[in-house]
Amino acid sequence: MGTKMLVNNDAGVLNINCCDPLGRSALLMAIDNENLEMVELLLDNKVETKDALLHAINEEYVEAVEVLLEHEESIHKEGELHSWEAVSPDTANFTPDITPLILASHRDNYEIIKILLDRGAVLPMPHDVR
Repeated sequence: MGTKMLVNNDAGVLNINCCDPLGRSALLMAIDNENLEMVELLLDNKVETKDALLHAINEEYVEAVEVLLEHEESIHKEGELHSWEAVSPDTANFTPDITPLILASHRDNYEIIKILLDRGAVLPMPHDVR
């Protein structure tokens, strides 16, 4: 109850996008602690997702991956970058060439790979060898 009151702060006093000294946001900490209720609460209150989907895939937290994918589908506009692609290289935790499907493949997580493929994820076209 108290957490919801803090997050649902309409006065703008609380910055739900702030980070701790190690650069971790509340969303990343909720993923690390497998707190799906907090992940959903933060998303409902328009937290910046940045590369949280990649973080959830890296942590192999399947439920968070599904919730973050649903959220991404609801906010994504055709022709714009996805949240994990729009992260500044200065603050990104992953290199720009890492996509959700590539990361899930690196982690050998077939369940997440299937979820991503079922939602239409594709591998990017490789560049020319020259």
